Amino acid sequence: MPVKSLPCVLEPANLPPDLHEDYLDLLTEILRPGQHILHVGCQDGDLTYSLCYQVAEHGSVVGINAPGQDIKLAEDNPRRKAYHNASFLHVPDLTKLPFKNDTFDIVYACNIMAYLPPCFDHKTVLDFLKEMKRVAKPGGFVVSRDIGTQHFFPIEDLDALFMKTLLRAAGLYGWYGPLMPKLYKFAGYDIADPSTFTVTTTNSMRGPAMGDDHWAEEFVKKFASGTERRKQWMTVGIQESFIDLFAEKLKRWDTLTHSWYVCMYTEITAQV
Repeated sequence: MPVKSLPCVLEPANLPPDLHEDYLDLLTEILRPGQHILHVGCQDGDLTYSLCYQVAEHGSVVGINAPGQDIKLAEDNPRRKAYHNASFLHVPDLTKLPFKNDTFDIVYACNIMAYLPPCFDHKTVLDFLKEMKRVAKPGGFVVSRDIGTQHFFPIEDLDALFMKTLLRAAGLYGWYGPLMPKLYKFAGYDIADPSTFTVTTTNSMRGPAMGDDHWAEEFVKKFASGTERRKQWMTVGIQESFIDLFAEKLKRWDTLTHSWYVCMYTEITAQV
C-alpha cells in the first residue's frame, strides 16, 4: 500500500527568480550538461525547468511530487513549451521509487523530509534516503535541502504558532534539518569523508522589509476557510479558532513595513 502522509505546507510555489538561484547554489559545483537528474518535490515545476536549462538538450530531468502534492501545476507551467527534456511523474510512495538502480547522475530532494509520513524512529526518511542512493549512479550525487529553523520578526509568537499548526499537522516536533547528517549515516552513507560528504547551511529571507509584499497573504490562502488543507489540519486535532488566530497574526505581520521572515536550511551533498 502507498505510504500516506499528513499535509504540510513548507514554502509556496511560484518562487521569485532570486530564490530559484538560492535553491540551485548547492548544485553549482556538480551540475554538468548532459546529466540525468531526479528532482523530488517539483511543486510548480519552475525549479525543475531551471535544472533542465543547466543540463541542456542532451540531459534530462524527471520531476516527481512530494506526498499529497499534484504534478498538474508543473505539467501546466508555461515554461514546459521551452523544455522538451523535462518529464513529470506521480509517485505516491517515495520509499519505493519506480526507477532502476544506478539511473541518475543527481538525485535532488528539496524540502521533502517534512512531507514524509511521521514515524518515531524516522524509518520513512531512512527508507527514502536509501532509495535515493539506490537510483543514483556510482559516483553520482544525492543532494538534499531541508529547513532547520525559521523565525518571524518582529512578532515572535508567530514562531510558536507556526510550530503548533504546520508541524503538528505533519506529525513532527521540529524541523528535519538538524537531524539530517545523522540520518544519512543511519541510512548507510559514508559521512566521515569530507571529499564525498559535505554539510552547509544557508538562509532565505522573505517579507515586506525585503520588498516581498503579500507573501503571508498568499500563504494564508492555502489554509483559508473551506480549503482542503484546513479540513485536514482540523482532522488531526488543530482547532479552527487556533488556525484563525495564526492567519490573523500572519496578516498583521504582512502589513508591517519592517517585518521579515528568515528560514535556515541544512544542505547536504553526498557522493555515492
